[in-house]
Amino acid sequence: MIRKTSGNNPVASNAEIGYVCLPSAEMESRDKYIQRCIRNYIVNVVSLRGIVYNNCKISSFKNVKFPNEVGETGTMVLVLFPYSKTNSGVVAQVYPEPESYPSYENEFQEKEMIETDNCVISLIKDAVSGIETLSIYGKVAGKSNLNICLGSVSKDANFNIDVQGDVKVNSTKTLELNVQDELKIKVKDVAKQTTFSTINYKLGQGFTLTDEFQNEIITKSTGIHVNAGNVKIGKTETLEAIFLELFDLIEAMTLKTPSGFSFPVPNNWNDFIVLKNRITEFMKVD
Repeated sequence: MIRKTSGNNPVASNAEIGYVCLPSAEMESRDKYIQRCIRNYIVNVVSLRGIVYNNCKISSFKNVKFPNEVGETGTMVLVLFPYSKTNSGVVAQVYPEPESYPSYENEFQEKEMIETDNCVISLIKDAVSGIETLSIYGKVAGKSNLNICLGSVSKDANFNIDVQGDVKVNSTKTLELNVQDELKIKVKDVAKQTTFSTINYKLGQGFTLTDEFQNEIITKSTGIHVNAGNVKIGKTETLEAIFLELFDLIEAMTLKTPSGFSFPVPNNWNDFIVLKNRITEFMKVD
């Protein structure tokens, strides 16, 4: 018997050690029972004397492990039974099981775990190593998903991640990004602060790629536009230089006749001049 005194009003309660247990399979399945416990912050406890106390109040499921089968026991707990109108006990303390939960070096490390027949969800916080790990392991297909939902009436919710280091995403299947308006990727030159390389796509306006050398590729409804004029072939040649050299050679061309060299006037000479002007205009930066 544990007795506590508050002023002139003594408050008495019984305390008993027991284990988290499952209801009979006829009453409720394991999964439904665990879901109901987590939703209502309750748990069934079987005492060392074999007495089962149903719907004991519990404030946290940290370190709580449910048994796998009816008749087996889960985590050891201490239950208080205050003298009140309620018949339900209160789980006052939870004892972690060493075989199920790793021992921690100090108070700056902790682990929370919830397990059902479908999946295991664990959260490890380690302030010593500076690591927090959320793990979801699905025991059956389709039971391992992590959803983060943000929203507001004005549709202006923000999800910000600031990492002073590398960000890595690994997928064994498909990486899919869905946006409704605009996609932006920026590479910032920290030393110059004002220089960016950007990849941008805005719905209805097309795709734009800009680098720090002021080269730009734009896709529009009218086609692909290359701004800079230096479309290189290999390491040194540019498409513009090759075109202009081609037309310079055509302009310098002469026609050989039996009486000697004649003035280079092919029948379609004006067509070459028009084409040269068109390509020169095409290669200009907008």
